[in-house]
This record gives sequence, C-alpha cells and structure tokens, in this order.
Amino acid sequence: MADNLAANLAKFNVKDDRIVSFEGKGIKLDNAQTAEDIVRAIETCTNMEILNLAGNTLGVEAAQEIANALQSRPTLKFALWKDMFTGRLRSEIPPSLRSLSSAMIIAGTQLIELDLSDNAFGPDGAEAIRSLLTSPVAYTIQTLKFQNNGLGGGGVIIADCLKANHARAKKEGKSLDLRTFIAGRNRLENPGAKALSEAFSLLGTLEQIEVIQNGIQYEGVAAIADCIKHSPNLKILNLNDNIMTPRGAIAIAKALPSATMLETLNLGDCLVKSKGALAIAENIEGLTNLKELILSYNEIQEDGGEAIAKTCSKLGSLTTLDLDGNHFGDEGKTKVTNALGTSKLSLLKPGLDNDEGVPSDGEDEEEPENEKEEKEEKEEKKDSPEKTKSVPAPFVFGSSAPKLVGSDEPNKPFGFGTGSGFSFGNLGGANIFANKGGDDHTFKGAGTALFSSSTAGDGGDDNIEKEPDVQFEALVHLDKVEVKTGEEDDDEVYKHRAKLFRFDKDAGAWKERGVGDMRILQNKFTKKSRLIMRRDIILKICCNHLITKEMEMKPNAGSNKSLVWFTTSDYADGEPKPEQLALRFKTPEICADFLAAFNKAKDESPAPGSTPTKKPEPAEKPADKPAKTEPFSFASLAANAEKAAFAAKASPQKSPVKVSDGDAYREDGYEPDVQFEPIVKLDKVEISSGTENEDDKFTHRCKLYRFDKDASQWKERGLGDISVMWNKREGKGRVLMRREQILKLCCNHLITAEMELKPHQGNDKFLVWHTYADFAEEEPRFEQLAARFKTAEIAGRFKAAFEECQQNLGKVDLSEDPEAKSAEEAIEKVNISEPTSSQAETGGMAAFLAKQKEKWNCSVCNLANEKSAASCIACQTANPDAPADAVDNKTTDSGSGSKFTFGSAGGNTGGFTFGTGAAAPAGAGGFNFGPPAAGFTFGNTAPAAPAAATPSFSFGAPKPAAAAEAPSFTFGSAAPATFQFGAGVATPPPPEKSPAKEEPKPSLFAGFSFGSVPKADSPSLGGVQTFGASSAGAEATVDYPKFVAEPSESILEKITKPESVTEAVDCTSPGTVASFVGKLSRVMSNKTSNTSNEIVDSLLATCFAQNSHSILTNELLVTMGLIKSEKKDFKPDSDVENMLRLMAHAVGQEYFPPSSAKIISAFVKKDKDVLSNKISDCTDLFRSFQI
Repeated sequence: MADNLAANLAKFNVKDDRIVSFEGKGIKLDNAQTAEDIVRAIETCTNMEILNLAGNTLGVEAAQEIANALQSRPTLKFALWKDMFTGRLRSEIPPSLRSLSSAMIIAGTQLIELDLSDNAFGPDGAEAIRSLLTSPVAYTIQTLKFQNNGLGGGGVIIADCLKANHARAKKEGKSLDLRTFIAGRNRLENPGAKALSEAFSLLGTLEQIEVIQNGIQYEGVAAIADCIKHSPNLKILNLNDNIMTPRGAIAIAKALPSATMLETLNLGDCLVKSKGALAIAENIEGLTNLKELILSYNEIQEDGGEAIAKTCSKLGSLTTLDLDGNHFGDEGKTKVTNALGTSKLSLLKPGLDNDEGVPSDGEDEEEPENEKEEKEEKEEKKDSPEKTKSVPAPFVFGSSAPKLVGSDEPNKPFGFGTGSGFSFGNLGGANIFANKGGDDHTFKGAGTALFSSSTAGDGGDDNIEKEPDVQFEALVHLDKVEVKTGEEDDDEVYKHRAKLFRFDKDAGAWKERGVGDMRILQNKFTKKSRLIMRRDIILKICCNHLITKEMEMKPNAGSNKSLVWFTTSDYADGEPKPEQLALRFKTPEICADFLAAFNKAKDESPAPGSTPTKKPEPAEKPADKPAKTEPFSFASLAANAEKAAFAAKASPQKSPVKVSDGDAYREDGYEPDVQFEPIVKLDKVEISSGTENEDDKFTHRCKLYRFDKDASQWKERGLGDISVMWNKREGKGRVLMRREQILKLCCNHLITAEMELKPHQGNDKFLVWHTYADFAEEEPRFEQLAARFKTAEIAGRFKAAFEECQQNLGKVDLSEDPEAKSAEEAIEKVNISEPTSSQAETGGMAAFLAKQKEKWNCSVCNLANEKSAASCIACQTANPDAPADAVDNKTTDSGSGSKFTFGSAGGNTGGFTFGTGAAAPAGAGGFNFGPPAAGFTFGNTAPAAPAAATPSFSFGAPKPAAAAEAPSFTFGSAAPATFQFGAGVATPPPPEKSPAKEEPKPSLFAGFSFGSVPKADSPSLGGVQTFGASSAGAEATVDYPKFVAEPSESILEKITKPESVTEAVDCTSPGTVASFVGKLSRVMSNKTSNTSNEIVDSLLATCFAQNSHSILTNELLVTMGLIKSEKKDFKPDSDVENMLRLMAHAVGQEYFPPSSAKIISAFVKKDKDVLSNKISDCTDLFRSFQI
C-alpha cells in the first residue's frame, strides 16, 4: 500500500508544500481547542492536496471544526484517514464521517484516493459516506481502501453507491474511474462479494481487487469470476484466505483467460486442492504478464503440484511461485522440482520446507455439483427395471452364488456367496479341509456350515439361526415398591422450561441455581399452590415453596423475559430459608403466561387460618395372607417391618412431622396440628429505602458514564434503572440510579434550576449534565455525568421529567401528606362541648386554639405575642400588623402587663424600667437600691420629700428623705431623674396637648445610649455615654465603592447600614459577591464581627434571590478554599478562620437555601482535619455546620 501511495504521489506530482500530515501523532481531538493546530495547518496550506490524519483519534466536535476548514479546500485529492477513530464509541464515528463528507461535497473536491482502513465503523460507517460516494466528488476516485472496517452488510451499501453513482455519471456523459478496491478482513461473505462484483462488472475499470479473509464461499467466488471476465485491465487479484474449494477454483480458472493483463494471482489458503490446481494449470498458459502466483496451503497433492510446476516453467514473466504448505510429500516435492526445471527453481519462494506431507487417509476431494448430479442420475438408472444391462446383484452374505441381473451367468469375482471362486457360502457343501486324494485323512464334521444353521436351505427364514430362549429364575424375589414424589395430591397448573437464579448476599451477585421445568402445583384438598422446580437430568429440587398472597413478582431490571420475587421459606435444601429468586424464560410470551398463572394461583390461594377440605380416607384393605417362608432379603425388611430385626419402632409420643404442604395428609387421615411459639419475639423491622416520600416521575434502564478529568475520558459507572424522583413535601427533585444486581448507588443528586441536559455530541440517545454535589459515594463530589438510553424517545421522556422537576422546584404540596391530614383531622375532631377537668380552667382546647389565633408570631424569635402588642416582648421586633402610630409610640405605651422598657420616659406599673425619671407615689412597695434622692434606685421609688436627704445606701425599703439633694450617683439620666431597675409606680396621665408648640423635653437617651443614635431634636442634658453606635455625621463620610474595592478595618467600624454595601456590590455576579466576602474576612475582627455578619447576610440574600443557588455555592466553596477553581493559578483571597465563621453564621439563616447549606457543610466535614490544623479552636464552628 505504501508503494502504491508513493507511486500515486509521483504520478500526480504532489509537492511537499501541499501535504498536511499529522500521521502517527496520537492526538486526542475532542473539541475545537484540540483541533486548532490541524485547522490552522489546513488554513495555511492554500493548495493542500493531501490530508493525512492517520494514527489519531477524532471526536465529533473536532471533526466538525476540521470539516469547516475543508469547505474552502477544493484542491484536496488524497484523504488518508486510516486508524482515525481509536478509542471512540461506534456511535461517534458516523457523525464525524458525515461532517467530513459534506465538507468535501461543498468544496467540490476532485478526490483521487480515500483510505478509511482500520476504522471499526461497520455498516453504519458505510451508510455515513453514502452521500460522498454518490456525489460528483466520487467521479474521480481511483482508489478505495476499506481494510479491516468490519463492514459486513456495509459491502452491499458501498456496491449500491457505486452502481447509483455510475448511473448518475452516465446521465451526465461521464464515467467513474475506480481502479483499486481493497476491502480485506470485513466479513463481506457471499452477499457482499456478489453485490461488489456486480458493481465492478458495470464499471469495467478495475485493475486491482483485494478481498482477503472475507468468508467468501462458492457463490461469491463465482460472482468474482464473472467480474474478471468484465475487467480486461485487471492486474492484481487477491482472494487469499476465503472458502473457495475446488468448485470455486475451477470457476476462477475458467475466467482467467479473459484477464490477459493479470500480473498477480493470490489464491493462498483457499482449499483449492488438486482438482482446482489442475484447472488453474490448464488456464494460465496464456497469461504472459503473470509475475506472481500464490497457491500455498491449499491441500494440493502430488499430481496438482506437478501440473502447476510444468505450466509455470513455460511462463517467462513469472518471478514468484508459492506452493509451500501443501500435501506433496517427499516424493511429490521431487516431482514438482523436476517438473519446474533447474533453471526455474528460484521461482519457489519461500520453498517447500513447510510441506505437510501426504495425508494418511488420502485426499477427500469435494465433487463438483454437476458430477454429483450425474452420479445420482446413474444410480437412478441402475434401479430402473427397464434397463437390461448386466450389473452385479446386491451383496449377499451366506447365500448361494449370485447371478447377474438380466443374465444367466454367475458372478465370477470373489464374494460372500457361493460361486466359482472361494466363498463362505460353499462351506456348507464342500469339505475344504478334506484330502482330495482320498477319504483316509478327512476331519470329522468337515463341511458343516460355519456361519449358518445346521440345516441347509435356500436362504429363507429357515437358514436364520434362532436365538436361544434362556430364562433365569431370581434367587431373591423383590416386591414392587411404589415410589412417591409428594405430588400425588397436586394438580399441575402450569409447566415450562426456564433457568432459575438466586441472589447471594455474601457475594452480592446473582448465581445460577439450575435449568429445568418450573411448575405451579395446586393441592386438590387444601387448594394451596406452590412453585416447584427440579434440575434437568439429576432431578434435584432447586425451588419448592408455597405461593402466598403477599408475594409479588416483578420484571428483573426491566427485562420482559425475567421475573424476580422473594420468599421467606424455600424448602429446596430441606430446611426453610429466605430466598430472593429470579426466573428467566426463552421469550416474553412465555414469561407473560407464567406470570398470569402465578397471579391466578395467588388469588385462589386460601386465606391464612381457613379450614381445608380433608382428604378422603382410603378404603379398607383385605387382610394380608400369611407370608411364605422365603430366603432372607432386604426387601422382606421393608415388607415385614414388624418382624425385621433392624426395623425402627415408631414412637407414639412424638407428633408426626409435616414435611411439605403436598404431604400434609397421611393415608390414615390424621392431620397434625403442630404449632411452635417463638422463644424470642422479634419486632417487625420496616426497611426504608429513602424514597418513601417521593413520587417516581420516570424510571428506565440505561448505562451511566462519568467523565474522569485525570484520564480525560468517559468511564462507565454502571448499568441499571435511572429514576427521576419528586418530593411533594419539600418541593425537590433528584436523580437516583442503582446498579443492577448489586443495587449499589451510582447516581444520587438533587435537581437544581441551573442544570441543563444536552445531547452528547449530537447523539439524541446520549444526554450529558453536571452536578456540583453527587452523593453516590456518600461524600459530595462534582461530577459530569452522561446517560445512554436505548432509543431517543426514552431519552426524551427522561429529559421531560427532569425539566418538569426544575419547573416545580419549591412548590410544596401537602394535600396528600398523611401526616398533615392527620394533624388537621385531629384538630377538627377535638370535642369542645365537653372539656376535661384539666381544660376547665382555660376553657378547653377550643378556647386555647382560639386564643392562639388571636396572637401573632414574631418573625425573629418565633414567640407568640398578644395581638394588641406593638412589639415582641422578647426581642422588641415591631408587630407587622400594628398601626403606624402604635409602632412609633411603642416605648411609651403603658399598661398593666409585664413589659421590658429600656430608656423610656413614662412610668410603668409593674414593669421593668431602666433609667426612668418618674417619681414613685407613696406606698409603692418594691425593691430599692439606695434612697430616691441619691439617684440610684433598684426597685420602686419612694415619694420625694421636700426636705434634703443625706446620701445614703439603702437595700430594701426606702428611708424618708428630709430634703432634696443633688443625686449622688447618676447613670445615664438627667437630674433629678433616678436610675431604676425594677417595676415603676404608675404616673398620672399626661396633660392634654395644647395647640401651641411645646418645648422639646429632655430625651431619656441624652444620658445613656446603647446601640442607637440620638435624634437631632433631642437636647443633650450632659455628657453622653454611647456604646456600640456612631454619630450620624460619621456615617455620611463612608465611601462605599472604595470600601467594596478595598475593604479596611477602619471603615468597617463606621458602617451601620449593611444595605449600602450591598448596593455598591454587583450582586448579579456570584463570583464578585464571593470574592468580596473573602476580602471582608481579611479585615474582620471580633469588634466588627456583628457588622460583617450583617453585611454578608444582606449580600448573600440578594445574590441568592438573583442567581443560581449552585453557582453561588460553588463560588463560595472556591473562596473558602474547599474546592479548586477552574481558573488556572487562582488563589483564594480570604482568611480561612474568619471566612469559616462568616459562613457558619450564614448557613443558619432563613435566606440561605437548605441544599446549599448541606453542600457547604458536607465539604467542611470532608476537610475537617485540614481545617482543624489551621484553626486553633474550631469546635463551635463545626457545631454550626452540624458536624
């Protein structure tokens, strides 16, 4: 082939600058990026004539890119694309070939050679290049090479393309120019050989035909012989290693005189034999151009080899003669060399060293079909009564001399009858041992028949020796023993041959149990049915158990010929054992009939505890006669058990054992009722598969693959049923798949909104998607998965179910939830008319529920508050349903209930006051810490006295003060305000407001401020003590864009409005948000941890609302350093410990999606040991992640 290519290159004067070759590079061309070098080379070589991509592996996407470049290269002449799809799926090759073919058609190339050898694409590949072979591009093709492509039926497709293109070219006034066709090792067989021969005969241009090792038999060889007659320019014919036989060799030999240009004839290893060799020797004398003749390993014997040698000695152009490996023998080899002549011995290449010698049993030649027919006709004529030709009579053994049919003369040659010569028949009449000279030395009995009866006859029945009638009386008479199978009381409902399997838990695999007839038997009396199966030949029981109502047979792994079920008690091994069994039938129809019979038997089986019909008692047998005295025998032990010395005595105390349900009734009518109570009662364990609360939206069998980044290739993950599950209670969907037989998880991940199913490289049966957290291996892993279904329709249904779950994400449906229904029913069924004694005080359950409806739940702490309360009594969160004025004045609202007031101005009765300035009325009891005038009161304040009071310390009841003094201790209040910690005394109602504008009163926040900023209109009454707050003027000076670009701790301390930071960050970009959170962690400190948490909460809540949850989760994991970024040389810009603290706070918030929280927690758990080394005290942090 290389010589042919070199000759073509020289013939067409192809220069090196017009060759683009990547031969033998081993490049894996998966996509556009990997094909860049080839595309660039094609675009650079404007006059490209040769494109050599041999020895690489081409994917669909890369093929499309190369095809796009080829569309502008009409100069292409040689497409050398052998061994171009190594390691590719067979489904990937046809799309690639279609892309390249279309490109050449669009470019209008004038192709000369197309080499697609060593690409195992089969008939699908031949179909993919149909458009190319039927286009004008193929008009100029001179060489087609399809070596080792597994074409099979693809040979017929290529032949059809050649014939169709020939007709098209003929209409256009043109013709095809195909000269070389090579298609070895393709299993073309007779159909392909016949179709191609017909196409070659139409063209009449073939010079080289090579179809080695294609399983072509006589019919295909005869078609090739006819093609030779129509190919006058044929130079090379190579049919090596086909099943030619002598008949095919004769057909080829008869066509050889037409091939006057023939130079090479290779018929090696074709079973030519001697007859075929003789025919070839007769027909090659006129081939004056013949240079090479190969007839090795053809079982040719001496005569055939000698004939070939004599003819070849006359051919002056012959340079090679290969006759090695035939059946010449030493003498035959000498004759062959002598016939060839001394001057021509050099033609024998490689010689005759591997000659296999003369076969011991002679040559078993195949007779030509016409000779067989002639032979049959001759035999028919022999049997015809109309013919009178003398033929030998049929063979006779022991009869008198046979006569020729139609003649009176006896048959002279030796035979086994009597005649003129020696025969065994004349022994009966002649004394062959007697002395012919006299009677003195004769043997007694000489002349008696040796091989016949003593009576001589004419050959009738009397001459046949009678067989002796010998009878032997038995020394011991054995009684006939009736063998019971245990099925005497059963009717056979169903029977068919099948193969049984059982699941081995230890090995985790199915194991074959036996092949035989599976039967369904029904007891005539109990009406119970059972499955029983015996293995072929040995008849050992491999299945024997009752059919119960709870049994359920299901198709095994989606197969319509196999069923699987579970039984708690299978008696195949004698002892009852729980077994999971599977049964496989030959066809789906048989399987369906068995399943119908099984279900019918299950429906007809009696309910547990029902009374069965008793078996009728057998009729009384007559009294046995006294037994005769017989010799000792083992049979007598069975017949007379009561007399036998070794017979076992029955124990009347023991209950009979019930062996099986078929043997439940004995002949005496006794029915045992044996029950065994368990010593240890085990509670029923409910096995949970994790899918109880999910609906199955889709389930079908497929093959799953995962992409291995390290190896850069797809790897098979398992074969089984893939399911799309939907959880109504949570509004979530997931993809679940278990491998067949072992049921191990190979896919288990949630369905998220950003996931997208795409066809894999244009194949509609192959869907690809990726998930950030697949829990098939328990630990979450990023996976790129692909599922291949049997048909595109099944793949479409999977995609539809997948997208339906995406559309319904978050939609919770509790209408069919049994727990929700039971809760509602329990509330509705509460009897409110008759309350119990424990409910009498509160008015019963109905009254309690009515009260609960009148309350509102705080959104922060979830505490139930009174409906009239303006704010939560625990965390001061405003009531969302309260009027606006009530919310503004919530701190001054007075009431009798217990309240918490911090810095309020009004006195409250029975409340908790801190820093109020109201004077307490007289007589109010309470707890005082210091006299009222002293300024610090812990408890209720005493009435102020006009007299001055000396500063004192009081713990308990207040002392009367003589006169007012300046407060000796003031904590955050203005004089004469006091510091109160406890319940205050009710103050008189405030005076009615006058139309005139009132002077602003001193604010209670003037003396003490905790976490708030004083209003501008509140006059300050002294030194202001502020904790955790900044002035309004400082807030206005924060440059948020600058802070977002480069966070600093000094600016972070001034920020009180996290939403302002959020506005300065691009929350539509998850990567930007995650990057800023990482920068924030670097400047965060214990002092600014609360502010940082608020900023992160505002940012993430906004970003989660505007983007895909999984993308943001992935970016956060990258920033935390838990997964690698797809960007090269990326390093997370964050503080590990602070970042972990920020995320520990964030995952517990309501805005954080639960699925994202689980993913982050899982990755933190995975790297727990690494994080523990980086962080000193991380126990609390891990607890926040539920680790």
